[in-house]
Amino acid sequence: MSRPSSRLRDLPATYWRLCVSHGISSFGDFLRMTTIAFWAYEASDGSAAAVGAFATTELLVAMVSGSVAGVIADRWNRVTVMIASDFGRVATGVVLVAAVVWNHIPAAVVAVAASGFLTALFTTCRGALLPGVVPRELLARGNSLMITVEQVAVVASPGIAAVLFGTLGAAPALVIDALSFLVSGVLILGLRYREPAPSGEDEDGEAESSRNGAAVNWLVPVGFAVAALAAMMYQFGANSSTLVAFLPEDLDRPVTDAFWFAMVSGAIQLFAGTLLSALAHRLRLRATMVLSAACVMVGGWTLAYAPNLFTAVAGVGIIACANIPFRVAFETLPQLLVPSRVLGRVIGVVKSVSASAFIAGTLGGGLIADQAAPRTSLVVSALILSLGALLSLGLLTRTVTRAPKTPVG
Repeated sequence: MSRPSSRLRDLPATYWRLCVSHGISSFGDFLRMTTIAFWAYEASDGSAAAVGAFATTELLVAMVSGSVAGVIADRWNRVTVMIASDFGRVATGVVLVAAVVWNHIPAAVVAVAASGFLTALFTTCRGALLPGVVPRELLARGNSLMITVEQVAVVASPGIAAVLFGTLGAAPALVIDALSFLVSGVLILGLRYREPAPSGEDEDGEAESSRNGAAVNWLVPVGFAVAALAAMMYQFGANSSTLVAFLPEDLDRPVTDAFWFAMVSGAIQLFAGTLLSALAHRLRLRATMVLSAACVMVGGWTLAYAPNLFTAVAGVGIIACANIPFRVAFETLPQLLVPSRVLGRVIGVVKSVSASAFIAGTLGGGLIADQAAPRTSLVVSALILSLGALLSLGLLTRTVTRAPKTPVG
């Protein structure tokens, strides 16, 4: 029996519309975040607390909105919700421009919060929608391409935001941001998708029901995967608040050397995403997540005990290299196993858990760094990564439950 085709050209035209819309929407999100950070610092006469208020708002909204977004994604037409989210972000963009023109920070915080909720709606619906757009054998490739496009936005948007802010100012940059959401929404107008029948099969073809009446319990593998993800997100959060102090206090390097962390991480993730776009159909999803979690753990310990900048950058590079394969496998597995009628809620809960773990890492990592030492904070992060890698081994088990027997007579 021949293997189903998984070539790039076999992705349907509907997918490409969705992918481009996702890329433009992601660019708009990151452009807004960076521009607002620049403006908040300038408008508050150099207050780091003002910049932190916007960053905290984004994280808190992501933490509390995931579950709500998931319910909406399962109860309403997902394309309609995505279009409404894009056009809603155009409206919040207009409010944000007005707040910037009038130098009104509280109004800007409210607009950013509203835009963050709409972003959660868009991304949750997009994840739940993909199995209805892309054939099962192409899901991993479809996810890898979308993650690569998103990574391009992550890398490109800060530089573009800096140029726009420096040459035109905050308001024109935010107008461009609002227009990006308008284009994204127009791209998916009339986009059609099907509701896939829940097969409960993973990449190995293990089905929800088999000849002996066994059923795969999707909660178990998804639960182990979420545990590994939470450990990784804690580490990412801890890095965001610890590395700036780690450089001068433990490595005797200037804080500006943090540039190397960002550059190496971004370049490696772009390369990994591009490579996976070609090889995604060969991924064994569960094994990929287990191996990636182990690699991130190695990177975490390498970073924690780095004696110099080169070793620290190598640790960050190892983490970045493993992050993309984990994300591709993580996003694909629920799409294969979870029934469509609850997939939005599962994705929404995962987003809430992810944001909560990142916030815990940011606050906890910073507190440990202040009370003990930055290196101690990184060691704690490495311990948490080790626990996550250990829990990910549960993905290699096959947990089944017996289906009830049909009554006779």
